[in-house]
Amino acid sequence: MRIAISWIIVIILIMLILFVPAIILLQIYLSKKKNKWLGLILPFITLAISVLVVLGVTIFSVNSVVETIDVNGKIISGGSKMLHTSSDILLTSLYMFILYNIPTGILLIIYKACRSESGKTKEIDRMSIQDLE
Repeated sequence: MRIAISWIIVIILIMLILFVPAIILLQIYLSKKKNKWLGLILPFITLAISVLVVLGVTIFSVNSVVETIDVNGKIISGGSKMLHTSSDILLTSLYMFILYNIPTGILLIIYKACRSESGKTKEIDRMSIQDLE
């Protein structure tokens, strides 16, 4: 059993090692395109995922089902009740939003770096065209 779990962990790590650079290369490729909106696709996707996660955490924290079960496995009482205070939910949601937007920030930094680089080449092209005239 331990061998199977360790192989699963190794496979997941290999997939991550291949997946993360592929996403970064895709972001660089899309950011260097002439259409500036293409480079914003991946940051928008990660932002949408973070919003969905925050909504899920908030909804789960507010509407949790609580059941009391006796020794024999029978449900004595059950119902929906709020498990956390509103400040706990707010802090957890804020933490999750910040945590899940780290990839968004990294992708936006890549986008900005690639777009500023392409802006410099456009200026150089304009200057060389003016020199030719």
